[in-house]
This record gives sequence, structure tokens and C-alpha cells, in this order.
Amino acid sequence: MKTGLPCSSAALLHPVTLTALALWAINDHLLKGWGPALLTGKLSDVAGLAVCPTVLLGIAEWCTPELLQRYWRALLIASCTVIGLLVVGLELSPTVQLAYQHALGAAWFAARSLVAWLSGARAPAFALVSTTPDVTDLLTLPALAIPCWLVHHTQLAKGSPPRVPARI
Repeated sequence: MKTGLPCSSAALLHPVTLTALALWAINDHLLKGWGPALLTGKLSDVAGLAVCPTVLLGIAEWCTPELLQRYWRALLIASCTVIGLLVVGLELSPTVQLAYQHALGAAWFAARSLVAWLSGARAPAFALVSTTPDVTDLLTLPALAIPCWLVHHTQLAKGSPPRVPARI
């Protein structure tokens, strides 16, 4: 199946990625109140690890499409590494966790402030996002293989021939 979409766009629109994204949203907004925390927490982690590296790759592609065309494998590995290191940092480092809580809190504050401004309501107060470190979340890191497989699969389906080593 050949597609004209760039590799990250094709991977972002792949049924596996869209299913993971839908499952992530359904799990976080519906299932977390109904099911056991162990199952719903790990489900969110796996879905996030399946989606986030592909989104990072999409951002890189949007910013520098020619760089992605030439170095898509390296950028894919870098995006998976960044997300993996973030997960490790969130679980093991209070400093990384605090920085994440501030960054996500700032993003939520900006979004809520914009909505309040557009609707004429009062501006919201800034609040840190709460996180719950759980070292067993590190067991979900192998889910980073999903975006690697998806991008590689969609890149090959696009018609990019695999590299063959030169003969001596």
C-alpha cells in the first residue's frame, strides 16, 4: 500500500495509533473511575507510549520536513528515547516530576485562561497538575516498540526501499 503521506502522518493516522489514542481518552475520562487502578493506570501508560513518540515525530516533521525525510530512523529513535527518559524521570526523580507538574499546569492554565477570556469569565487560578509516581509503570516501556514498528512499517509501505549495505 503506497501512500503520499509523510512517514509520521501515515503513522499518526494508522488504525493502531488512532485506536491507542481513543483508548487513552476513554480510559482516562471514563474507565479510571470504574475499573481497578492497576489496570487503568497501565492502560493509560501503554496507550501514551504508543502515541507520544509519533506525535513528537510529527512535530519534527512539521518543523523540518526535509530533515525527517533524510533522518527518519534517527528522529524516530530520538523521539522514543525522549519519551522513555521522561517516563523514567517521572517515576524516579522528584525534580523531573515537579518540572512536569509545573509545565503541564502552565499549559492547562493557558488553555483555561483563554477560554475564560473568550467567554468573559474570571481567569482561573494556577494549579500544579497532580501525578502519582509508580515504579511499576516502568514495566510498560516496551510499548515504545509500537511507534517504532508503525513508523517503520508506514515508511516501507510508502515505497522507501530498505538500505542495503555496500559490498566490498
